[in-house]
Amino acid sequence: MSRKKKLQVVSIVKKASLLHLEPSKIVQDVLKLKDTALELYKHYQSIGISDALRTVQAKIHFDFCQKPADSQSFTRAMQPGQSGPENIIGTCIGESRQNDLPTGKLSVIVMVKRKIRDEDKIQPQSMLPESVTYEGHEYPVDVIETGEIFAGTQQGTPDHPQFPEDIDPAICGCSIGLRGGQDAGTLGCLVRVKRIGGNDKVCILSNNHVIGGINKANEGDDIMQPGEFDSINGFPARVIAKVQKVLPIEFSGTNTVDAALGFTGRELCSTESRSYTLSPQTKLPSPNTVVIKDGRTTGFTKGNIIGVNGDTQVNYGTKKNPRLARFTDQIVISPMGGFPRFSNAGDSGSLVVDAITFQPIALLFAGGEASDGSSVTFANPIQHVMDKLGIIEFLDSFPEDDG
Repeated sequence: MSRKKKLQVVSIVKKASLLHLEPSKIVQDVLKLKDTALELYKHYQSIGISDALRTVQAKIHFDFCQKPADSQSFTRAMQPGQSGPENIIGTCIGESRQNDLPTGKLSVIVMVKRKIRDEDKIQPQSMLPESVTYEGHEYPVDVIETGEIFAGTQQGTPDHPQFPEDIDPAICGCSIGLRGGQDAGTLGCLVRVKRIGGNDKVCILSNNHVIGGINKANEGDDIMQPGEFDSINGFPARVIAKVQKVLPIEFSGTNTVDAALGFTGRELCSTESRSYTLSPQTKLPSPNTVVIKDGRTTGFTKGNIIGVNGDTQVNYGTKKNPRLARFTDQIVISPMGGFPRFSNAGDSGSLVVDAITFQPIALLFAGGEASDGSSVTFANPIQHVMDKLGIIEFLDSFPEDDG
């Protein structure tokens, strides 16, 4: 069976019925958007991501992507030697490519663990279309290999970590972790957070799975620099912050952020980064934006946003014992500029910024590796992070009245 087939979506009513939605629900969902979600929705529209394209993405995701609860039934249904829905892990929207060159046309991008070249080894129901026609317009469908997506701190043999050492005061991009965590992630940046009924607080920003123990940490728990994995390997650790707020990761629902805050002080942490001077003004994500980051493992790297509005499953466990969480409205980044990868285990928590203006764009939290060694990185849009954590501003210097 050839992949050269086109999927016809003749009307929004048909699309809605395929998704088990009422025809009006798509419109209602847009009307319900507020604040951050509405800001991103309007931004995506302004750069050409139409409601029709999002509808096509939603249909493809529903029809082809694996649901965690169905993992075992999918596996049982597979024919020996064939690849099925378990291989398709998510979708996003980005620029279509032909012969590895950009076409200037937006497409739905389907992310798979492994690209299967032999069509006889793909189950018929998992054969992806080359394009989808909706409301008289044809939308291309691209496929990229990402490997399985993991949210990972450094827990194994260090991959030549760039910033594992004790740094006093701690700077953005260095190694941190929860006391007792026996792993290491990255300090993203310093932010100012509004407190109800109290003064604003200066906090460090990172991931839940770096300083929140994947929902297990309590307010006031110690955050160490470097992370305990690095201290075990010869670098003494000290307390630089206390857990302030952890946004829980939902394993039975959907998520937009993997984020947490730690209260700190001037003598413990600096707003300095190794490779850039942060701009406090945030920036909305767009495909083909060039970005950089400082991270604990790979240090300074440069990448390109290849997808937005990403909807994918992220593994918080292991290949043998997976623990899957669904993330929506995510940013997908590939390395560029001679860097073999944008991130690796231990870079979780890094702040992703515009390569020219140094404006915050996203919070790095997960990644995958394809069979050819190429990699992709996943990050939360910074607008979602700000909204859910109550961040007032990103700091390029310590406030005079704090510390």
